[in-house]
Amino acid sequence: MEERIYEFEGIDCPVCALKVEEELSKLPNVEEAHLDFLSRKLYVKGENLSREELKKAGSQIEKGFFLKEGKSRKKLKVFTKDFFFNLGRIFISLVLALIGRFVLLPLSDIGFPLYLSFVIVAWLISGYDLFVKVFRNLRKRRNPIDESLLMLLASLGAFLLPLLNGDLDPIFDAVLVVVLYQVGELFDDVATKKSREAIVNALSLKTKNATLIEENGNLKIVQPEELRRGDLVLIKVGESIPADGRVNSGFGTLDCSSLTGESLPISVKKDSKVYSGTILKTGSLEVFVEKEYKDSTAARILNLVEASSKEKAPTEKFISKFAKVYTPIVFILALIVFIVPPLFLGISDSNTWASWAQVGLSFLVISCPCAIVIAIPLTYFAGIGLASKNGIVVKGSVYLDTLREVKLVVSDKTGTLTKGEFKIVEIMNNGIDKEEFLKILASIEQHSNHPLARAILASYNSENFYEVNGSEEQSGGGISALINGEKYLCGSQGFLEQNGVILPEINNDKTAVFLAKDHDFLGYATFSDQIKEKSKQMVDGLHDFSIKTAMLTGDRLEVANVTGKEIGIDEVHAELKPEDKTELLREMKQKNSGKIAFIGDGINDAPALALADVGIAMGGIGSDAAVEAADVIIMQDDPVKVVTAISIGRKAYHRAIVVLFLSLLIKLTVMILSLIFRESFPLWVAVLSDTGLAAVMIFYALSFLLARPD
Repeated sequence: MEERIYEFEGIDCPVCALKVEEELSKLPNVEEAHLDFLSRKLYVKGENLSREELKKAGSQIEKGFFLKEGKSRKKLKVFTKDFFFNLGRIFISLVLALIGRFVLLPLSDIGFPLYLSFVIVAWLISGYDLFVKVFRNLRKRRNPIDESLLMLLASLGAFLLPLLNGDLDPIFDAVLVVVLYQVGELFDDVATKKSREAIVNALSLKTKNATLIEENGNLKIVQPEELRRGDLVLIKVGESIPADGRVNSGFGTLDCSSLTGESLPISVKKDSKVYSGTILKTGSLEVFVEKEYKDSTAARILNLVEASSKEKAPTEKFISKFAKVYTPIVFILALIVFIVPPLFLGISDSNTWASWAQVGLSFLVISCPCAIVIAIPLTYFAGIGLASKNGIVVKGSVYLDTLREVKLVVSDKTGTLTKGEFKIVEIMNNGIDKEEFLKILASIEQHSNHPLARAILASYNSENFYEVNGSEEQSGGGISALINGEKYLCGSQGFLEQNGVILPEINNDKTAVFLAKDHDFLGYATFSDQIKEKSKQMVDGLHDFSIKTAMLTGDRLEVANVTGKEIGIDEVHAELKPEDKTELLREMKQKNSGKIAFIGDGINDAPALALADVGIAMGGIGSDAAVEAADVIIMQDDPVKVVTAISIGRKAYHRAIVVLFLSLLIKLTVMILSLIFRESFPLWVAVLSDTGLAAVMIFYALSFLLARPD
């Protein structure tokens, strides 16, 4: 099974995009196809995929449909040749119609024929593409009920209304309907492109150029994609880091807000790690490139944000299904109001037929769901952009939507709620010298990457280790090892007791590592780990949202209880092995009716992150494992960002509901008004309630980028 990404052109409406997506999904060698109207990308999965075959299938729906291989970073052009061509024909059409209506029609004798000629020409200029689309649908024997057919029928109907009541105004309305529709389409296209441009610009991650220092010392301006590992680049004030790397020389301060959402600059010097997308505020740096651009932090985040539309929220999926039934339903209603009332009110009265025909034509115009189909996905897209501005990467709108439903947040302790930077505060030795005790501990733990092992080695601060043989680690428990033929046990209290070591009664509320030789207890070392400053703030924020909290840790119960009480955690589960955490999380999912989020570091907690309804990785900057494992990535090591993410998820959903409710309410209101004032209701009002509404909803959705996340 292969997955491919294409950029596409030639589709100018979201409903058409849904039709192309549906057509591509029907291909025998395509398992899944998603066409993202906002980002202009096609994501397709299948066997033996052919770009030409995909293009051919899509062009049967939209004639200009075209695919480009890969994912280029070219800026999306807003004002293209097509834009100016369409703008020109709209202008010419409107001028001809106005001349006919206000100059030629008042003339005696020849006035009406000239007026009719000008109006017909104007109508053909602005509406010929409607004919083409409808004809193509009929020729391909597809469902012809789309916005092209609706607008075509509405304008043709307006042309024919004078035959019923002698009023010539609807003839001008026929042109006005098509002109306003084309203006609306043009404006919606510009607004959609501008919206996507604003969201991408809000991320501000990619560097336009990089200054490469060549071997001879010359400077060369290159694209970030041209950089290779080992290249040396010069970074000046105001420039952003083009690729992940390490400072070779120089010093300065970096603005990391585009990655982490944190406005405070950080200082860097020789050997400091730096990440693409961060901006140099002061100083000057020479940076060794350690990752090519495609593998760098900025590229990964941009890829995740752009691909996030693949994972649709339930609200978006509902809209896709809604769009397929809404238009046919209103189309049938239009036929009913056109035929049924006149049959009962006066079958021979042409004025009655004319008034109800006016209502039917208004219904046809209103039945296009573009406002909803564009604005709701754009709302979630803007929500993901807002999250990115705040240092939160959400892998899809489905996870943004899931965040609003979270009722329980479960968190790891070490490195998530606490800093994970341990140091030995006390050694309680039993029948052994403290230095010897520490040397044995350090010898056993010298190859471990555990935070407690690092603290032990930092306290020992020597390279003089015992030779260790037969070392065997038990996950979540401890290590057994042979030193000079003697068996030592090093680990948690429970680990030693399981191996038959009798321990004295110990009253200690700190993290501890115990040591025994065979079955003889040699003592223990206690460690301190500071709670993160914002952990309690996160828990308080979750409680304000009526969200319960729980903490899972492998630490001793006494230590976990102290930490949990200080932070305000509702449930504390301690002395857990990694597999115990997963099993306990599975039980929590069964017991809780709401969604469960799990917060971890994205490496040791990968199983729990995958099992939770939404996995949140803390401190994901530069961490490949965090990016892969989690659904939501907090780029900065800031627990409060979890509350921010949930807040954005809730606001995105509320905005989507507002878009849906207002759009339907306005359309329903216009339908009712057309019924009440059926003899005088102008068609152009119905057109504005469609195209104008779409524009307003697009800008409302886009304004989410400017919203406060909390």
